[in-house]
Amino acid sequence: MKEFEGNMGFRARLVYALFVAVASLPFFFWYALSDLLAFVLRVVVKYRRDVIYENLRGSFPEKGPEELRRLQKRFYRNFCDTLVESVKLAGISKRNFEKRIHCTNPEVFEALKAQNRSVMAMEGHFANWEWPGIHICCDYSFFNLVIFQPFNNKVFGRVLYELRYKLPTRRSGWLTPAKDTIRNMMRAPQPNRTVMLADQSPSRTAFVRVPFLNRDTAFWNGPARISKKLKLAVVFVKPRRLKRGYFEYSLELLCEDASQWTEEQLTAAYANALERAIRESPAEWLWSHKRWKF
Repeated sequence: MKEFEGNMGFRARLVYALFVAVASLPFFFWYALSDLLAFVLRVVVKYRRDVIYENLRGSFPEKGPEELRRLQKRFYRNFCDTLVESVKLAGISKRNFEKRIHCTNPEVFEALKAQNRSVMAMEGHFANWEWPGIHICCDYSFFNLVIFQPFNNKVFGRVLYELRYKLPTRRSGWLTPAKDTIRNMMRAPQPNRTVMLADQSPSRTAFVRVPFLNRDTAFWNGPARISKKLKLAVVFVKPRRLKRGYFEYSLELLCEDASQWTEEQLTAAYANALERAIRESPAEWLWSHKRWKF
């Protein structure tokens, strides 16, 4: 994380100030922009239209073409809402943010903290995945680590690094580049809590196969491997969009000690929890992923 420490340079400070100023525009502006962007992506650009439709069709063979097209249209709206809501995080106060999102069962984390257990909080690209991760890190009872992929551009990389700290602040924990995940988890104060998107596309050398949405599916095994190695409790984070700009999320304890499970069992438990969430609200998963590449 050393490349992000120290004072921001002039260009980074300027970009940061401009980004916060633009993000401070009211929600109605951002949702109007989202509606326009959804129309452009769906009708004009036809962004990954065939990929989205085929992913939906393979996952819900019981649904007819008209229903699949309706889900596809709703996907574009949720996708664009999530994009603008992620930008809006840079221009919202902590007080306003915390009025717009809450956890329905924080006692899951509280019980694990009482047992002095470190936690892997596993999210998916479902509903708005950015807001729950930030909200979790606003709770300082754990030392929090959020895993991210650094940008190649140093100015934008530094700006995004600072923006991710804007609501929870630095005392919440560390933002950790993906390549340093295990090292930073091992050196972090105990107990700690790591927030990770676990439905990333797997490589051909780091995956396990589990049943998911009517298909044998390759899942990245990184979260399961790390959880097992460090004997972590594993929690699934399930967000729910109440309406535009308002969310709740629930916590499902998958296991208290991952060292007692195999990587396949841990990944299957996560995949099952994610599938249940998707079946409740099918349009809210990131169907533009090329999930079934191999």
